[in-house]
Amino acid sequence: MLTNGAITALTGVLVYLLLRRLRYSYGVSLLAALAFGLGTMAWPYARYLFSESLAGLGLLLSFYFLVRLRDEQDLPSALWAGAGLGIAMLARLNNAIAAPFLGLLLLIYLYRQHGRDWRKWIGPVALFGLPVLAALAITGWYNWLRFGSPLTTGYLAQENFATPFFEGLYGLTFSPGKGIFWYNPILLAALIAWPALFRRHRAEALLIAAIVLANLAFYAPWYLWWAGHAWGPRFLVTILPFAALSLAPALEAAGRRRPVALILGALAIISIGVQVLGVAVDFNLYLEEIHAELGLY
Repeated sequence: MLTNGAITALTGVLVYLLLRRLRYSYGVSLLAALAFGLGTMAWPYARYLFSESLAGLGLLLSFYFLVRLRDEQDLPSALWAGAGLGIAMLARLNNAIAAPFLGLLLLIYLYRQHGRDWRKWIGPVALFGLPVLAALAITGWYNWLRFGSPLTTGYLAQENFATPFFEGLYGLTFSPGKGIFWYNPILLAALIAWPALFRRHRAEALLIAAIVLANLAFYAPWYLWWAGHAWGPRFLVTILPFAALSLAPALEAAGRRRPVALILGALAIISIGVQVLGVAVDFNLYLEEIHAELGLY
């Protein structure tokens, strides 16, 4: 049960290192990493053995090494980027939805470095793809051991995408029971600051937006979009480190403008308070009360 504590701490380190590679200051990078670790659901979920924390680490690891490939043009970075995506897919196979976006970012970087000299693309693309293919092979083998078929995942026929899309989308974002902005108020600042990140780092900001929106679009129609017994929208824990990256422009602005600093400070205090509630009391006590009064979910 200590696994996700280490995973969450390492994810915070990657948030810091990635923002440094994006040329943000030491202070801004550190504050964004702390906002992720103390002001989001990452903190409560560091106590439980759910798979979303590992998936978030894997995707962020892939993103970090792609940016390192951009800066240093070294082949090992491509391999590590693929390994990060492979880890995320082994944690939860649906994280394959991030593969096209991470792959596209790799191609953008290769085009910037080598133009249309396709031969120089082969090595990085192959090294990126190998761990991903390995993760798919391991998943297929594991499914075959459990269920007799590599394509059978264990989900039942009734476990499907049966929720009206906008109902699930509202539920995941603003509903009082599971809305991500209630459980992570600091992310309101990240949402507002994203355009500033886009103006400074277009390709990277678009990747962040794509991963966040892809997860929302994937889980909104899922029949159990609220993820069962959990603290807030558990399925969205994966996107928290990416959302935290968008806080960097807001933190920069807070250093220059007192009103922005006051608003951001208030959001941070509220967000930390929400997470303290999540770690101070077992959320199952509340959910069991709700179940006793109203029925399951």
